Amino acid sequence: ARMAIEERNHANRVAYRKRLLKHNPDLLKELLVDVDALRATSEEIRATRERAAWMEPVDAAEAALRFESSAAEVHARLAAQPLDAGLASFLARLGKGDQEHLTRLEILLDVATAPSRASA
Repeated sequence: ARMAIEERNHANRVAYRKRLLKHNPDLLKELLVDVDALRATSEEIRATRERAAWMEPVDAAEAALRFESSAAEVHARLAAQPLDAGLASFLARLGKGDQEHLTRLEILLDVATAPSRASA
């Protein structure tokens, strides 16, 4: 539940930043984004969310791990570009949140996939 709330907050911060950048597009003129990859990932996330209710928990966690890993890489790569300091800081914070989610998902998967102690 906590991670879901954090993801909603993340999406709200991104939406807010997009509104700010819409009024100041010069801040984006140096930003290099792979739009095709972004669209493909967005579509994969959308499709995964549609079938989430029928996924096994481990499969859902593995999908979330892939998405968080991808997001962390993108945010780090974008933050490393020569950008407005505020935008670079924003992207770095998003990447830090992605890394925290990765760590929690990895722990969750380790626990979920560890052999049962009862069978030992």
